Amino acid sequence: MAFAGVVRFDGLPLNSDFERRLSAALAAQSCGRVVVRRSANAVFVQMRGETGFPAEDQVSAVGNGDGLFAASCRLDNRDELAAALGIAPPERAVLTDGALLLRMLEQWGDVGVARCLGAFSFARWKENERQLLLGRDCLGDRAAFFHCTDRFAVFSDILAVLLALPDVPRKIDEIVLANFMALGVFDPRKTMYCGIERTPGRSLVTIDQRGATHRVYWEPALDAPPYRREQDYVERARELLDQAVSAATAGERKVAITLSGGLDSSSIAATVARLGRSERITGYTLVAPGDWKINVSPGRYLDERDKVEALRRMYPELNLRFFVPDQSRATELDDGYIFAQAPLPTLGPLRLGLNSLIGDAILADGHTSYLGGMRGNIGLSWSGAYSLLALLRSGALGTFARELLSVSHQSARGLARTFMSEVVIPGSPLALRRLINRARGRDPYNIYSY
Repeated sequence: MAFAGVVRFDGLPLNSDFERRLSAALAAQSCGRVVVRRSANAVFVQMRGETGFPAEDQVSAVGNGDGLFAASCRLDNRDELAAALGIAPPERAVLTDGALLLRMLEQWGDVGVARCLGAFSFARWKENERQLLLGRDCLGDRAAFFHCTDRFAVFSDILAVLLALPDVPRKIDEIVLANFMALGVFDPRKTMYCGIERTPGRSLVTIDQRGATHRVYWEPALDAPPYRREQDYVERARELLDQAVSAATAGERKVAITLSGGLDSSSIAATVARLGRSERITGYTLVAPGDWKINVSPGRYLDERDKVEALRRMYPELNLRFFVPDQSRATELDDGYIFAQAPLPTLGPLRLGLNSLIGDAILADGHTSYLGGMRGNIGLSWSGAYSLLALLRSGALGTFARELLSVSHQSARGLARTFMSEVVIPGSPLALRRLINRARGRDPYNIYSY
């Protein structure tokens, strides 16, 4: 559900060329019909409708000429949010996720956004205040880019849409690029382009004539664990995973899953099968060619076939399709292909070429969407490094020692880096490093995502 828009802070008329270019750029990036909403000082553009909720567009006029709202949104806890707002089931059935998100924002502000579980980004324009608000979900699953001056701001959840506008700079930020290439460091706010910023995960950005102001609307309470028993965490994790998978597969008779031998995608596949709401579940897995002879490090494996087949033995309703990589993918034959699509550089472009092999197969089988375990490494299979820090700082040495011993050997190097950058003695060189990290905006809970 791509969206874009332009707002003016100086009260001058909007250039119609902005609207035309935004609509054309958005249509080139997405499928569907473009919907346009206008106010005196803003134009919002978005693709029409939302799967499963055709009764209302995601681009909405707000109030009595008070502004505009657009969202790319999938909420996993719709029923919980609707109940909190006192929305009756008949209205709830036709209410889009974007409209529900807007009501939470209007009712409770930042706290309301924090209560929304799922994947979303949004834009809210207040006409009377000439103020733009951009927001993004906690994991940064959906994007929100913007360019602003003291006269106007343009925004979109697709970077290429902004680059289609002549008033948006295209100059490469060489420092950001160097950090990315040499260190693999991602800035939570900056992009590769000077003057184009992103909304970080779990953040809101207020933009007006004075510039952009960032604030975090949610932080994990690692120093105040919500449960005392380990089993309570397991049950809550299962409840949330059931909720998320149900929302993501609503109305889907056939479910496609990019499946590996890891814990994250396997958990999703097992959940879909256990819920029993889909007629057909297909896992798509890459396997190594039979003639590959590569020694991998201890604790790692080259071929995932046996692990995926073990999962099918547990859930016979799971259908499997295996694919051997070839060398004919567009991303492998032309190293500029990915940049032209993004438009950003990427690490490991060959891996993305393998993903396109799976994607082509999923489309050929008639699926319109698929599930995957991409965010599991900051959820189900997270190493918990910063939880260890919280335990140590709180003086819970027994629990800290037990959890530290349970960390796998493969996580040891990552834990060492974590402690070097976060556990400090006042007045030591490490304390200086921590201050530098904070000054750079490096936050241990930040999710760096495009």
